[in-house]
This record gives sequence, structure tokens and C-alpha cells, in this order.
Amino acid sequence: MAKITKVVGLVISVPTLAGRGPVTIGLSSGRQAKLGRDKAGGALLALLTGLKNGKRPVYLELDGRGQVRRLLLPRAVKVVSVAETPAGDLGVVLDPSNLLHILRRSNPDFEALRKALARPGSLLVTETDAHEIVDVRPFRGKRAAPKTSARTRRAKAAASVSLGQAKALFEMVALASCDPLAVPPPCIPFLYPDDGCWVRAHEMCRRVVAAGVEPAKIWISGGLNVTTPNNPNCKLFWFYHVAPTVAVRSSSGGEKVYVLDPSMFDGPVTDQVWLAAMNNPNGAVKRTPWTQYNLNGGEDPNYSQTEDGLVWLRDTLLLRSTGPDGPPPYAHCLITP
Repeated sequence: MAKITKVVGLVISVPTLAGRGPVTIGLSSGRQAKLGRDKAGGALLALLTGLKNGKRPVYLELDGRGQVRRLLLPRAVKVVSVAETPAGDLGVVLDPSNLLHILRRSNPDFEALRKALARPGSLLVTETDAHEIVDVRPFRGKRAAPKTSARTRRAKAAASVSLGQAKALFEMVALASCDPLAVPPPCIPFLYPDDGCWVRAHEMCRRVVAAGVEPAKIWISGGLNVTTPNNPNCKLFWFYHVAPTVAVRSSSGGEKVYVLDPSMFDGPVTDQVWLAAMNNPNGAVKRTPWTQYNLNGGEDPNYSQTEDGLVWLRDTLLLRSTGPDGPPPYAHCLITP
């Protein structure tokens, strides 16, 4: 088997799609990587250009001729916990993230990666589209810290809305969904539901507040098992999920809580329907003001963390869409037996 070299660095040059022969990518280390023109579609070159302009790192696996065999997106995180799974692999909880990441014992670099995950501080972790960790190294930069100078904008509106208004709010945020092969800002990557629910929820709340309505948030934590047509495996396992809520007036004068979650539904649903879709009746439910950014507290008053998170989610959606399964949704997930 040909030797594969792992490279993590910044992209400093990306050619246009026009021309012949392999596409040559310039990296900060001085190394060049070649990508077959048949693989370097416009979407992938757009991704590489975005990484270059945003000074975000790329992970490449190169063969002996410098040809790209795999391209992935590293991410600066902290390790919260590592525990052995029933299958003998390692389940890794990262911050920020709302899903379980896996280090396969079958990985030839298993021991080195396990030791790397035990290092303190921020790490640059790379994983596959199936969330299997393939590279871990110290993070040399600084993780973006939230700015606190801006005051969180609050809505000046009635405490409840009509069902029609709730539907209009849902439609407003759902229409902001990203084209998976273009992901133009400021779109919201609802078609990448794997991770980042807290980012999408905060961006939705920002837009709902701008529309003059005061939302809230609903959180559920525990082993969550959901089905989705937007993941090639048609299912996801989260350890928490969050979405915005609005209070909806009923004709009898009472109120019901409705959830706005375009990553899972085609319209607003009651909180009970939303919770049932998580398939964990024993999950811990928490309701908070919309200003709470993370499961355990914290705020993002000027949306700096939200903007960084949306960039990461858009990149990840675009990378998935250029892969062998193509862009979501996936038709095989919509076929019922």
C-alpha cells in the first residue's frame, strides 16, 4: 500500500477550475497538494477558497505523488471526557459539540491518538463525515473568545403569538436554509443536523427577535436517537439538542409552547411532539431564556460565537455535499419499508 502523509495547515493558494491537468493547492508549510480535476468540482474549490480567505486549517492525506486522497476539516475543541464504548472503541465528548465522537480501536494510530486526546488545553481534532477521529494535535492558535461589550438585544413584543404567526416565524427561518452546494452566508445549515444545534438555535432566535417576538429555548439531554434524511446513515445519536420556542395563544385563551426546528420538522410543532421525536422519555428537559447560548449557561451577546459556528457548519455541509453520497437530503432515507 502506498505511503500516506497527513498534512494539516493553512491553504495559501487555490487555482480556478478552468484549465487542464490536476489542480494544485498551495499550503502554508510550503508543500503543494494535487487534486484531480475530476474531483475538484466548483463546490470543493469554493470550500478551499473559503478556508484560504478565512485562514481556517485543512487536513489532507497525500500519496507519494502529492495527490490528495482525503480532505477533511480540523476543528479547535477541548476534550470533556473519553470512555470505552460497548464495542471497545473510545467515545469522545468534545466542547463544543452535542454528539459523541468515536476513536476506533481498529485505527492503526489508535494509541497515539488516545494519548493525544489526553493532552490538556485546546486541540485541533479532525474526524471523518461519520465522526470517527483520525487526527489530533495541539492547537497553536487561540480559540475565539466571546465579546461582552455588546448588550443582547431583546424583543419588544407580546408574550405570545397566534399559530399563524408561529408558522410565519418558522417559514422565515426555514427559508434561510443553505443550498448545500453553495452555502452562501448568512444561510443557516439546517441540512447538516449532525452537530451545532446550539449555533442554529441562537441564530434563529436572533432572527425571531429582529421580527419583534421574544422566543425562549428548550433543551433535552440524555441519549437521543433521531431519524433524519439529512445524514447518509438516516439517523443520529445526540447527547443533547436545543431549539427555539414561542408561546402560542389558543382559541380558548390558553397558551401552548411550540418549537421552531427546521432541522427536524416542516413546521412548528408542540413541545411534546418535539420531545417525543428524541426517543428518550427519560431525557432531562430544561427551558431557558433565549439568551442562554450553551447547555450549561453562558451567553453570546454580540453573536461572535454564533458567526464562527455558522462558518464551521457551512464548511462541513459543503464538504459532505461534495462527497460520494452527494448533497442532502438522501432519497434512501425517505423510503419506508
